[in-house]
Amino acid sequence: MAGNASAGIMARWGRASLVPLYFLAATVFMTWPAVLHLADAVVGQLGDNMHFAWLMGWFDQAIFQQGRWPFFAPQLNYPEGWQLARSETTPLQAVMGLPFTWIGGPLLAYNVVALLSFFLSGLTSYLWVRRLTGDRLAPLLAGTLFAFLPFRIAHFRSGHLNILGTMWFPLFFMALFAVLKRGRAERRDVLLGGIALGLISLTSQYYFYVTVVTAGFVAAVVAAPATRPGRYTILEHLAMDIATITEQVDAFIETFDR
Repeated sequence: MAGNASAGIMARWGRASLVPLYFLAATVFMTWPAVLHLADAVVGQLGDNMHFAWLMGWFDQAIFQQGRWPFFAPQLNYPEGWQLARSETTPLQAVMGLPFTWIGGPLLAYNVVALLSFFLSGLTSYLWVRRLTGDRLAPLLAGTLFAFLPFRIAHFRSGHLNILGTMWFPLFFMALFAVLKRGRAERRDVLLGGIALGLISLTSQYYFYVTVVTAGFVAAVVAAPATRPGRYTILEHLAMDIATITEQVDAFIETFDR
């Protein structure tokens, strides 16, 4: 009996590992030959990709070599310096890139984080659609379409690392739709939604505000029928949570800007 149970567990783990392997292979295929030049080139023309590659190196230099707050760069706009919080700093992706900066430099870090955005966008989309449908094929299709949208490919070629950070959207909306469908907020959904919204805000300020507006609109539409008054309570809580998080993010940014 123990042997059969172990075999069943191994079989389930084997099937589950096929999904990440699929999105990993799809990322390599759809971005080929980027994987062959991770440390010596970038996709597309020189532009914002150089800014984000520099950012990878600056976070390492500021934090670990100079012991400096990385959101202020004194060498930029000299002698006044430059508050990086005034632009899209993408601190989460910069931190994600730190290990690769240590291994092979800023270009490697930029390229790996950019490619990871495809892999993670596909995987999180798969998890959301899998939870919605219980199907196996539909989540693969949804994840593939979302990860390799022309919108994402275009920004990959343009070097917009912040705009590539779409991988947290499915997690946030998975939690939001679960709450709206159930009619009450369970701790796991609140935790998932809060973490995902935090990750979004640390990836792109633009995406944070877009997510807040979209979530408010979706909740308003779902709560609209008068026959389901309980949904208004959810909407009120959501509005208060979003207002609180927005105030905290604004205060966070103002702290960097001082």
